[in-house]
Amino acid sequence: MDKNVKQQLVDLIKDFDVDTQHQNYKTQHQQKIEFGKNGGKLSNFEEAGKARSINWGCEGSVKNFKNHTYELVRELKDDNPNYRNLQQLPKFVEQIKNHLNEKLDTASFAHANNLASNYNKLADMCGEKFKMEEQFGKIRDAIAEWRSECRELGYSKDMNLEPRSYNDCISIGEKFSRERHAVAWDLMYEGGMRINCEANGRGDGIQADQLKGYADHPITGQKCGVIEVEGKGHRNRSVYVPVNTYQKLENIIQHDRCFKFDSHKFRDDLKEACNLAGEEYNGPHGARHSFAKEYMGKCLNTGMDYKSALKYTSFALGHSRESVTLIYLR
Repeated sequence: MDKNVKQQLVDLIKDFDVDTQHQNYKTQHQQKIEFGKNGGKLSNFEEAGKARSINWGCEGSVKNFKNHTYELVRELKDDNPNYRNLQQLPKFVEQIKNHLNEKLDTASFAHANNLASNYNKLADMCGEKFKMEEQFGKIRDAIAEWRSECRELGYSKDMNLEPRSYNDCISIGEKFSRERHAVAWDLMYEGGMRINCEANGRGDGIQADQLKGYADHPITGQKCGVIEVEGKGHRNRSVYVPVNTYQKLENIIQHDRCFKFDSHKFRDDLKEACNLAGEEYNGPHGARHSFAKEYMGKCLNTGMDYKSALKYTSFALGHSRESVTLIYLR
């Protein structure tokens, strides 16, 4: 992590003295209880300036805030080399939402929602410190939108995630209104690409020099197009896709110099495609869940043992831990 960014975060937490604020909140919470017992209204309590806007009410919340915000700025720095200071955070609203979506896949809604709460606190603190309340308000708006999307998908605070794979990815791919979106879908479903790290790119999209020609698939032996991608943690891997998909991607890049698209418009198109195909919308990442199950099946069909099949599937997904891959295979 860039020392400047880390030091800014350390200084921010120190300036706000969150440990003391945590103790103050506990005291104020008790005051609220007493205030209510005496017939007072909460709105009057807040108007009297006795309640803080940042809630540090849970045991361990200070420690969680520090750990979660350190993790966020570290991952932003890993994915965006030009990220230099906390004031730039509002520029990475989409990446923050993608970070939360990834936690949905690798943990639970309860964990991701806890992260979202801490990112709201970080936005409040940065907005106040840097006098950029309006800019950092974009982060709060994005998190509110993310939570709304989660509610639409049926997530709740006390649930663990159900499998997110789709039943018929081919039918969904045929229902997209835009060819570029259909190609992006095929890259995710057939190649296991991530919408935020690869298919959507980090500003540059997929470039011509990432197209590596044709080779036999390492598991099935079928002729495939090979795309070199950089995933999380700057880990490179080769993605194998059917020749037809590779040629479509190649044609787009020859015409536009790169392959990229608007992730919001893609999600809207995916929702409509799911509706037309009679599928429940499970987000773009559901395609990777489907890819994982099919890839695992292909490995096992070759006579490979389960442990080895899991290792190959994990590598194909770009996971650093096989325990994460197991979540995709539920």
